[in-house]
Amino acid sequence: MQAELMLAARAGWSISIRQPKNPMPRSRLNRSVRAAFYLLLFGCGRVGFSDMTGAAVDDGNLSSGDVVVDQRGADSPLCASLGELRYDFDGTGSALWMPYTDPGMTLSESGNRLVIPLPNGMAGTAGYFSTCRYDLTGQRVFVTAAVVPRVGTMTDMYLAVGSMNNVFGVNVTRGSIEAYRLIGPNYTQLASLPYNAAQHKVLQVREAGGEAFWEVSADGASFTTLYRAAPPFDVSAIQLLLFADAIVPVANPGTAEFAKLNLL
Repeated sequence: MQAELMLAARAGWSISIRQPKNPMPRSRLNRSVRAAFYLLLFGCGRVGFSDMTGAAVDDGNLSSGDVVVDQRGADSPLCASLGELRYDFDGTGSALWMPYTDPGMTLSESGNRLVIPLPNGMAGTAGYFSTCRYDLTGQRVFVTAAVVPRVGTMTDMYLAVGSMNNVFGVNVTRGSIEAYRLIGPNYTQLASLPYNAAQHKVLQVREAGGEAFWEVSADGASFTTLYRAAPPFDVSAIQLLLFADAIVPVANPGTAEFAKLNLL
């Protein structure tokens, strides 16, 4: 990404611009940041950010003795442990997510997917923040990138975890799959591979044995590690982010579709 607002940044976490060639207008940046901070400061206060409790599941993998809670809104506990979180984007998870959209952007849940169309010729971002904070210790979170924006364009589609101004995650961007880290205004690309739709279908972030892992998979069962390191921050109370954007106006950027959060 030559010149970008990393989507976590664009959604109000922080601003990251690396060697900008075509930076977004400052007024647009300010509007997006103000709107997202309002959402975080006031919207989150209503739904309640609470620490999660619950037994950790080894690396997030379930065994026969584990209890699974399919979190589908008001009919199940809102803030269970991350190891229990399951969501298939069936339209019943309004209590789990806070949607964010830039002006002119839309998103919806349709056909068991979170669908984020990227408008033709317009920059913008849209996606979900989790209403809860989760403990990533000994856990994982993964999601299927069922449809990605048009490969090779200046677009992003990512799964990220963290807190305000402090995130890391896996991103499908331009023609690459990327492990990244963002703290304040400072963006670090940790690893990058040419994007392969067949091999990079599932994006995953996990913690195990005191290390964080940025991973991808073809089927959600066997993962390839893009990068591993000590967690860059305390991961005991992280938010989840599912976002897509056009970094700059793009002709026919396509659509991002997420599916099967923590579901195979």
